[in-house]
Amino acid sequence: MASMVLAAQSVLVMMILTRTIGMEKAGIFSFAHSNANLMYFIGEFGARRYQASDVKEKYSPSEYYGFRILTTSLMVLVLAVFSVYASITRGYTADKALTIFFVGMCLVVQALSDGYEANMQQKGRLDIAAKGAFTRSSSLIVAYLIGIFATRSLVVSSALAFGLAACSFLLTVFRYSSRFGERKPLFKSSTIRGLFIALVPIFATLFLNNYIANAPKYAIDDALGDEIQALYGFLFMPSYAIGVVCNFIFNPIIVSYSKLWTENKIKEFRRLVGRQMLIITGLTVLALIAAFLLGIPVLSLVFGADLDGYRKELCILILGGSMWAFCTFFTTIITIMRKQNNLLVGYLIAAAVMLLASKKVVTSYGVTGAAVLYTCVMMLLAIMLFAFCMIGIASQKKKGSMSDAVS
Repeated sequence: MASMVLAAQSVLVMMILTRTIGMEKAGIFSFAHSNANLMYFIGEFGARRYQASDVKEKYSPSEYYGFRILTTSLMVLVLAVFSVYASITRGYTADKALTIFFVGMCLVVQALSDGYEANMQQKGRLDIAAKGAFTRSSSLIVAYLIGIFATRSLVVSSALAFGLAACSFLLTVFRYSSRFGERKPLFKSSTIRGLFIALVPIFATLFLNNYIANAPKYAIDDALGDEIQALYGFLFMPSYAIGVVCNFIFNPIIVSYSKLWTENKIKEFRRLVGRQMLIITGLTVLALIAAFLLGIPVLSLVFGADLDGYRKELCILILGGSMWAFCTFFTTIITIMRKQNNLLVGYLIAAAVMLLASKKVVTSYGVTGAAVLYTCVMMLLAIMLFAFCMIGIASQKKKGSMSDAVS
């Protein structure tokens, strides 16, 4: 339920915005939400999967909390600098810059909460973490609903959403975190250095993964304007939802994957990986059929916008969303293997392609170019990461066989 509300959150807010204050404001929110999702990985810093899969408890919860407070503080700083810089260099209005900042602050709360939720998951109580996430995500929707209808201001609504998200975190996840160990953050230089070294490759890959997904939106912001941004955002929503739903399916069993890998049960580990790949493939096929038959009429009705003529782009983006889900899954598996340094190669290649090509492609081919480029780059990345996964599994299997022979 928490994942479903998270997936529906931006959809519902965009529905409210297009029907009350127009496409332009919806486009600003769409860009602010995408930018916030990118900045989120500064606050999260790749720690969630690492912490939840730390079955041997190399670091204490307090040490993880201390590290997370530092990374979320850095996220706030980057958000503030970006908002001011964009106002000066890109000509953003004060409303647009403040919206970007407050939408980002909502995800600062999420990044901080995530550190406490990871400890709950590690201790086998993902259910409590999920209740907190559900409450926080729901409070954001309520905040925008009240704020937009009461004030017609996107900035005020975003500030209200930040305030309610913070209160929700304090009353749910933070309140119950004391049941799972000391919740006072601990700032030890050796721990911070150790976590930083271990997590930099994971952070870089997750940040680049999200940058690759959002690069077309930055290009649209530069070249095509807020209304086209909103249109692309509407078409991108089902693609984003696929990634969230796939995360919902495999996030609860990260600890199970970690135990199988740590105990060298490679056959069972490989079977779980194969099953997850089949689930993502099945969801993709269903989503493509639904998009082809019903996607455009439903999205047009939902967002109150004319999307006729964009069926091809919608299907291409859904295929890209499935590749994004594969990339996120393979990244998680490689992290569990503790081979995260290998991730950077694939992500740097994909990010370089997107950085060099996105603005030119979007300027020349518009929404179609953005959809095709996104999907092709994600497909390239998924193939590279799959290869790294298979090499890692084969290597561990060989290592296990040699150990058995010695025994």
